Amino acid sequence: MYMFNRITVNPQLPKRINRLTEIANNLWWSWNSEYLRLLKDIDIDLWESVREKSC
Repeated sequence: MYMFNRITVNPQLPKRINRLTEIANNLWWSWNSEYLRLLKDIDIDLWESVREKSC
């Protein structure tokens, strides 16, 4: 297979959310049942209000 071009993107996240890169590149969270339960327990309304304030 011939690779014509290769592009690598390294996002520059703000310091306060920089560790999200570790989660995005670590597939452990995708199969760990305890972690999945933690995500299901997140208060959606609280998450949205915090997200709106940070944008």
